[in-house]
Amino acid sequence: MKKVIKIILPILMLLNGLIFMLSISVLGNREAALQMHTDVIPTASTLMLNMKLWIVIIIGILYIISAIAIFMKKYHLAIVGVIAFIVFEVSYIIELIMWAQVNPSMWINFGIFGSLSLIIGIYSWLSWKKRV
Repeated sequence: MKKVIKIILPILMLLNGLIFMLSISVLGNREAALQMHTDVIPTASTLMLNMKLWIVIIIGILYIISAIAIFMKKYHLAIVGVIAFIVFEVSYIIELIMWAQVNPSMWINFGIFGSLSLIIGIYSWLSWKKRV
C-alpha cells in the first residue's frame, strides 16, 4: 500500500500541475478564462483575472517540480510543493473573502482543489523531511 501511495501521489501532483498549467491557453482571452475558472465572478477586473491565471500557472509549475523531485529522490526540492500549497490556499481564501457571498459554488471548488492541495502539501512536506 505504501509503495502505491509513493507512485500515485506524485502522478496526481503531475496531473494537477498540468491541469493548472492549462491556464496558459486562456491568457489574454477573458471569456475563455472566465469559463475555465468558474470561481472568478464575471464582474472581476481584468487585472484580478490575470492575477488568478498567473497564480494558477505558477502553482502548476511548482507542483510539477515537486513531483519530479520526489520521483528522482531529490527530496530537498519537494519543499516547492509546500510553497505551492501555501500560495494556493492563501489566494483561494482571498477569493472566498471577496466573492463567496456572490458565488457560493466557490466553496465546492475550494473543497475539491483545496483538499487536493492539502494532500499535495502534506506529501511534499513529508518528502522534504526525508532529505536528511
